[in-house]
Amino acid sequence: MGYRPWLYVMEGKLKVNGQKLTKGEAVTGDPVELERVKAYPGTTLVLLLTDLQAKMTYAGNFSGIKRFEYVAE
Repeated sequence: MGYRPWLYVMEGKLKVNGQKLTKGEAVTGDPVELERVKAYPGTTLVLLLTDLQAKMTYAGNFSGIKRFEYVAE
């Protein structure tokens, strides 16, 4: 409860609600928004549950499609 799915493409490509994602990209949304995912052969995905209200940093190796504008503290 309170966590949102965060889907990361380690290898390959997929389509989420018409949006194409490839290796190194990620997307987050509510479970209904991520309900229709088409993964192509050879695709490896990682699904994490995240707290979007937690403190965060822009430093690091992961990035994704930004759906909201975050303010780092």
